[in-house]
Amino acid sequence: MVRRLADYRCPVPIPPVIRGLFLVQVVEIQTLTLTALKSAFRTRMEARLTTFGSTMGKAINSMARILTVLPMIVLLQRSLMKEARRVS
Repeated sequence: MVRRLADYRCPVPIPPVIRGLFLVQVVEIQTLTLTALKSAFRTRMEARLTTFGSTMGKAINSMARILTVLPMIVLLQRSLMKEARRVS
C-alpha cells in the first residue's frame, strides 16, 4: 500500500513561530551554501578552500540548529494532538 505525505500530516498545525524558525534556518543554509559556492569560483585555490570550508561550517551549524528545533516541534505537535483529542 502506498501512502501519501498527506496521510502522515498532523491534524494540528505547527505554530507559525516554530515554522518561521525552521524556515529561517533552511534559508540560512541555502544562502550560506550558495555563498560558499560563489566564493569558491571567484578566488584563488588556497583562499577558495578556506572560504568554502568556513562558509560550509556555518551552514552545518545551521543544520545542527534545525536538528535541535525538530524534537521541540514533534513534542509540541504531540501535546497539541493530545489536547485536541481531549477537547473533542
